[in-house]
Amino acid sequence: MRLILAIALLVLWGMAAVAAPTAITGYEIVADPALISGIKPLKPKFVANVGKPYSRTLLLEDVRRFQMLGTVGMVRAGEQSFKQGKKLLYRVEANPAIRSITLSGVSLFKPEEILKRFQTRPQQILDYNRLFADINAIPDYYMEKKGIMYADVTDLKDVAVRDGHVKIHVREFKMGDLVVKGVKGPEADLIRKSFKVKKGSVINRATLLASLHDIFQLSTVKDLDWYPRFDRERATVSMILQVTPVDESLPPKGRSRAD
Repeated sequence: MRLILAIALLVLWGMAAVAAPTAITGYEIVADPALISGIKPLKPKFVANVGKPYSRTLLLEDVRRFQMLGTVGMVRAGEQSFKQGKKLLYRVEANPAIRSITLSGVSLFKPEEILKRFQTRPQQILDYNRLFADINAIPDYYMEKKGIMYADVTDLKDVAVRDGHVKIHVREFKMGDLVVKGVKGPEADLIRKSFKVKKGSVINRATLLASLHDIFQLSTVKDLDWYPRFDRERATVSMILQVTPVDESLPPKGRSRAD
């Protein structure tokens, strides 16, 4: 059974208001029962609109407020003449109830270990705000438990919802190519040898930072900058190392010309 929230205001707080013909003179909202508690806090926004000139922009703002709840699947909007103005009509439908949540692409944990941290649970009305908050916390879990970087849900197509079944694909990015710029030959080979993150392995933050530290300490390196380059289709991340070599006319690091 659907509930009706009706706001039909010509007299606001006991004061008579004469609305212009194009003014908003009331609201009627028909919503799924599961949405009522979420919609009630929006009432002051609707009340504040009564008496304002009707506009398409204002109607779209109302629709956006419903959608921002996260639990709303569809909003149908309409209008009708009412009290020398327009009453705005909204039919608000809820997202489906969640029947199951599954994770794929996870190799370092059991999926249940991640899912038990979710606030999103089966039997709830699907709330996209809550769901994506849960998804955005997945990289923190990898870092906290394993020290692993670059495990994430990176594309909207990695989240599928159908008939109440939520499927989430996690991409555990693995080491791709190591690209050394700024030096060649033996200097570049020495840098590659000092880089300990193996191609095809997940990227441990401590190992990555230790490798960068070791490279920076090389006597042939004056400065080092680095950045990742992602390939989402292959779920790999290549590391680009931009090396500034030491000027050979200068003494090695930690030594003066007098030495």
